Amino acid sequence: MNLLSDYLRKQTSKVHQRIERSSWSQAVLNDEMQTKDYGTWLQNFHSFLASCEYQVQVSGILDGADIPFINRSNLISLDLEQIGLKPSPNQHILSDLNAWACLYVMEGSQMGGLTLFRHLNANCSIPKNALNYFGYELRMRPKRWLKVQGLLNTVTESDHDKIASDAITCFERLDSSMQPQIQ
Repeated sequence: MNLLSDYLRKQTSKVHQRIERSSWSQAVLNDEMQTKDYGTWLQNFHSFLASCEYQVQVSGILDGADIPFINRSNLISLDLEQIGLKPSPNQHILSDLNAWACLYVMEGSQMGGLTLFRHLNANCSIPKNALNYFGYELRMRPKRWLKVQGLLNTVTESDHDKIASDAITCFERLDSSMQPQIQ
């Protein structure tokens, strides 16, 4: 039996690596990142994340699971408020994608957020009260990710190809939504 979490990791590895090397992804790791650029980064990411959250929430895939829904886009809204900005309007750019794919991309990104939080907190001039999204439940993320992987592994193998295809598309739309970022 193939586990969906392993299958998704393999199938999305190329697009995931491309995103890690992208200019917008690297911009947040720049020690010179200013609050204005951070705000733009957050605005772009907010729209994507809100769409992921919407897909997961309306699908009900977390209902009955030992994984509470966390509205992280609200944390980004709070961060934006702290630096005098507003979130971009939600566009539900993922409404045609499978919720399992959105869950995988959304929750997996939280693990990378650990590194980003540590970097932003230590090296940049970003106000500490504007790191709510990256700093939320730091210690719980690895345990939550294990629970998410366990839930993903309950999906029947006949659905794996569609979910993997949608996860790749989800990553590509993340990349596309972040492109108007700092270059």
